[in-house]
Amino acid sequence: RASGIPYGIDRRLDTVLGSVKRGYTLTEAIIASFLLIAAILVVSRLFHASMQYSVWVENKAVATHLAEERMSELRLWATTQTAWAGPPVSNKPGFPAFTFDVRVEPHQLASPNTQLETGFPGNQRLLGPSLRKAIVEVRWGGTGGNSVKLVSILKDPPRGWRPASPVVITGT
Repeated sequence: RASGIPYGIDRRLDTVLGSVKRGYTLTEAIIASFLLIAAILVVSRLFHASMQYSVWVENKAVATHLAEERMSELRLWATTQTAWAGPPVSNKPGFPAFTFDVRVEPHQLASPNTQLETGFPGNQRLLGPSLRKAIVEVRWGGTGGNSVKLVSILKDPPRGWRPASPVVITGT
């Protein structure tokens, strides 16, 4: 023989080790196909979930940007107000899927510090009428959808206050 193993020894090895397999059995092929199908289903489900999350992240980024824009509009609006009536509440024209909820509420802070002043209920120094709490909430996705909420404190516009005897510093 060409392999160098005598004929009788080669034949005995075949009976001890069994014959060499030349392919897969039907059972192995069915199991392999089920495993492959399961892997494809898992990958497709993960892809679908990642696409949904990507859309959610994009909507949240747009809503945050819109809320920040509306808050800056409120800050600009607050510089011209004396009665705190009628904050800008309309939706943005280019974003019909997003709805705005804008509220301006009275808010009291104590001077110099709210936590310190609340310990002395009869002698508090409050900054009540000069501040408002602005709440901007942007919603998307229907009734059970998501939202972004920003909260800020708006101040009264300056009133032209001047000290009785101003200090003037001159020099070089």
